[in-house]
Amino acid sequence: MPAHKDYEAKTVSRGKPPKPPKKPLTPEEKKQMLGKIKHGLLVASATFGIVLFVFWGASIFKQWIELLIQGRFIAGLEQKVQQIIQAPLTGGPSGQTSTGGSSGQTPSTGQSFFHIIPSGQIGGGEQLVSSSFSDLFSGVAWLNQEKTSLYQDWAATALIFQPNVVWEKATFSNMDGFRFRKDDGSDVLCLSAGCLSQRGNTLTLDNKTIKLPKEIQGKTIENVSIGVLTSRWVVGAVTSENGKYEGWVYSFDPSTALGASGGFTKVFGEANTPFQSIYKGTIGFGGTDDDWFAVYSGYQGIAYRIRSQMPFTDVSHFFDIRVMDGGFQPVITRISVFGRTVWYIWSLSDKHPELIKLYEDGSTKEIVGEVDFTKRIFINSGVSKASFRYAGTQGNAIALQARLEYGSGEVGTYVFSDSGFIVPSPAVVESVNISNYPAEVRTATITEADVYKGGAGVNYYLSNNGNDWVAATLGKEVVFPQLNGRLLFWRAEFISGFDSLWTPPFVDKLRVDYRVKFL
Repeated sequence: MPAHKDYEAKTVSRGKPPKPPKKPLTPEEKKQMLGKIKHGLLVASATFGIVLFVFWGASIFKQWIELLIQGRFIAGLEQKVQQIIQAPLTGGPSGQTSTGGSSGQTPSTGQSFFHIIPSGQIGGGEQLVSSSFSDLFSGVAWLNQEKTSLYQDWAATALIFQPNVVWEKATFSNMDGFRFRKDDGSDVLCLSAGCLSQRGNTLTLDNKTIKLPKEIQGKTIENVSIGVLTSRWVVGAVTSENGKYEGWVYSFDPSTALGASGGFTKVFGEANTPFQSIYKGTIGFGGTDDDWFAVYSGYQGIAYRIRSQMPFTDVSHFFDIRVMDGGFQPVITRISVFGRTVWYIWSLSDKHPELIKLYEDGSTKEIVGEVDFTKRIFINSGVSKASFRYAGTQGNAIALQARLEYGSGEVGTYVFSDSGFIVPSPAVVESVNISNYPAEVRTATITEADVYKGGAGVNYYLSNNGNDWVAATLGKEVVFPQLNGRLLFWRAEFISGFDSLWTPPFVDKLRVDYRVKFL
């Protein structure tokens, strides 16, 4: 074997080989090069000129087309106006303008159309333009907050009387009746027949697994939920297919579990399913055997009230996007006291405490109003879970005891006392100017008012200057005596009645149609 050699590493500098000297061009070669440069410049100039001409020509053609279209549109519009002016009067305006916005955080303007009112109707032959404004009370942009004494519920997007409630810390040691998910994630509800448990998509009765209803076996099941009424359980399941979700609801009777139904009686599902949504949700329940709620809770909620011997009542508009706040597992508590029935909806979901109230009309017994207490009692509280139980009455108040679990692991106890509502004096809603035209407002009509009056009467008024108010009747046009008024306001005054303490007005929507004369 040859001996091992030690090599010394060296850096070798390698320079570039010298460039050969340039050979001078001959006169003929110089002439040919100049010719090529001139030819290239001519080609570039010609190309630029052609491109510029094409763009200029296209612009001229575009302007000509636009002028042609505008001319035809104006000619047709003038012809249409003449037809309207010359046509005999057959009723009110057939077209309306949607220029007022709903009361979001900023005013919004919809697509605008206008209608010329035939001459001779108002103002001695004047032509008036018709417009429309609607407020959904999702914000305060269109309300005169200094003049309005009603309370605005931001989540319910409605105006009501101020809730008369107290939320205060309390001490009680008995924790029976508070519903929480167990440490293993299960939800357990017990009746005299045993304890029904739900964990994931599995149901067990006294630790014995129960087969799910046959209609949903083989489907993609997103979640299963349970509820309890007076003497029976209810079970909900949400299935999905092609990005759409369907809710199924069953009554469960363990005494028939060995039969063909497996103990389940379908309340609704599949062909007669009121729970169909593009949003994933969970179903919650609560009430009595003959009067209860089933709520599909997702980004936007769906809810039905189910009463014996009566059609289902759709109350989904009380479970809209703001109230659902992304969706939670709802629990419903029904309480009948003081000759009235109220419903409290709270959340079983972790890190999503809720408390909402629905109230009924004293005569019709239908749900007519809502108030959301969530932000009032839970905002910045650090509460992770909140469970409520009915604790009876205290004077004129409904008392709910609350057991709270904080993110830190601490447990707190509170009492929520609900004494109904504070009746303001005067009870008034007044708008800011809702006309955005540089024009004289000649007439106005409160066309639509989604207002539950409760035990109160209501008087409506309109003004085109903010000082002189004219009494208004729903659906009847008001002709303003002040011809030069260029503003528009509406006002509602509620006259307190016997039921106002527990069944206050609920102002959900208002629409005003009006006619203006452009200057």
